[in-house]
Amino acid sequence: ATASETFGRAPVRVNPPQVFFGIESNSAFVESTALCGGEGLYMHLTPKRLSDKSLSLASPPHRMIVHEWAHLRWGVFDEYFQSYYGLDNDARAGRCPQKITATSVSGRWRYSLNTVSGSVMWKQYYNQVADFCDDGDDSDTRHYRSSNTAQNKFCNMQSIWEVMRSTEDFLDGANPPRDVQSTVPRFRVVKKMSNPIICLLLDTSNSMANNGRIIKLRQAAKNYINRVAAQTQICIIDFDTTATVVQTPIAVTDEASRDRLGKRLPDEDDVVRSSLQSGQTNLTNAVLEGIRTVALATNMNRELVLVTDGVSTQGPRLTDPDVVTKIVESRVRIHTIGIGAADTDLSKLSDLTGGMAFADLESASQPAAMQEAFNELSSGSDEISYETAHLISTGNFNVASRKTKKSAFCVDAGVGRDTEVIFYYGDYSYKKLRIKLTAPECATPPEPNVSCGKLYKSKDKTIECRDAYSTCSILIPRAKDGEWLLSIYNSNSFETDVSFTVTSKQADPDVDAIHMETFLNSKTVTLTAVPTPTVTITALLVRGPRAVVRA
Repeated sequence: ATASETFGRAPVRVNPPQVFFGIESNSAFVESTALCGGEGLYMHLTPKRLSDKSLSLASPPHRMIVHEWAHLRWGVFDEYFQSYYGLDNDARAGRCPQKITATSVSGRWRYSLNTVSGSVMWKQYYNQVADFCDDGDDSDTRHYRSSNTAQNKFCNMQSIWEVMRSTEDFLDGANPPRDVQSTVPRFRVVKKMSNPIICLLLDTSNSMANNGRIIKLRQAAKNYINRVAAQTQICIIDFDTTATVVQTPIAVTDEASRDRLGKRLPDEDDVVRSSLQSGQTNLTNAVLEGIRTVALATNMNRELVLVTDGVSTQGPRLTDPDVVTKIVESRVRIHTIGIGAADTDLSKLSDLTGGMAFADLESASQPAAMQEAFNELSSGSDEISYETAHLISTGNFNVASRKTKKSAFCVDAGVGRDTEVIFYYGDYSYKKLRIKLTAPECATPPEPNVSCGKLYKSKDKTIECRDAYSTCSILIPRAKDGEWLLSIYNSNSFETDVSFTVTSKQADPDVDAIHMETFLNSKTVTLTAVPTPTVTITALLVRGPRAVVRA
């Protein structure tokens, strides 16, 4: 197995069934945000759909999977009946190929297949169906362009094969027909490894002193260390021109081990020392040193987290063939966080190894981007689970001297367990910042240990501030759902920037928390291209595998 094989990245997922109006649905479907010819996100199947013989009789699994695979891989659409927009009554009877006759009997369409095989995207459950419609001369498979189908509607009346031939699988004559000796599937069972080893590769080159980057990195990395699962092994490597192992792998077992790791994180003094030497950046050196450090842990998931604001100014690039070969052969999953105008090779590195890629563009509208990236990494994978810390709110304030800023955030009833509010600020400000957090009132007697109407204050240390990381934080075991109020008073003689994040875990192990998944229509977008490319961002609001409607 490779490090990239996780449920959250799988193209085919066996999930619990969806429920509509209290009725369980075991229908197979493909989740997709792509246009015609674009690859989908994943195929949804259920255990019952694959194993229940009564469902298999109506639509055998092998035929159903081929039909759904065409949706997923080649971005084609169904050739079922759609809404009435056909040119005539015959065209309203969605079907393919055109040779099949259709007759309306008592308001229902009846089809005469005779010797015609039909289309896999139309009636895949018929035994004689074995082809996709095409635009050629064969009347048995000739596409019906006037038929009232989603394929015609969304693919500009192209046949299934016309679309398929435009994809990378068949473009320019790739994968021509050939004799297949066996269609018996082969299965490989992949078991999730426990106790991962993760090495943090942290940039200390002189540019990390700009915009408070090293402070934000230290804050976010310490928060990450606080959240990783027990028994995770963590190591830390600082790098500029050279890469230095400042902490060999140790297991996270208690607060003392987390604090020990936190003290090894780079600070402003490390950046100053780097600038006095060369202050340059060698990303390849850092990655290869990280791979060597985790290499002996062969029975563990091995991961690197590379954080940098630069490009390689020394040594070979990450995309050089010899470097790529070493990275691929290591089977180490590499996550990357690029700050500002960081190296464009970072996302390629993550894609190559099955890691996640993040960008902190240092935008005023997204002040906690680095914290959000580390928060997503702290869940241990790209899967949503009971232990996932959901990011439910962020904020950023510029608090004037001797002024107060107020805000609020909401905690949904689906979360509330281990709710953590963290405030981030510049150096030496916390002693003169007064932070208050007020829980919502309870209309009825609360459940045991649920916070109601409680006031938390930095002044009485119910909100803990740590000068070494320029943060104040509070962990609330059971946060009341509803609106929480916060206020920040700055008694300094100068203005202060303060940002905050709120994370919370699923309240009930049997009730999934609501979360949002977002997708771009392309992995890479060249904003300087002419004409300017169209960028589509799709958001899916879900509870587990189920869509949230009327939100």
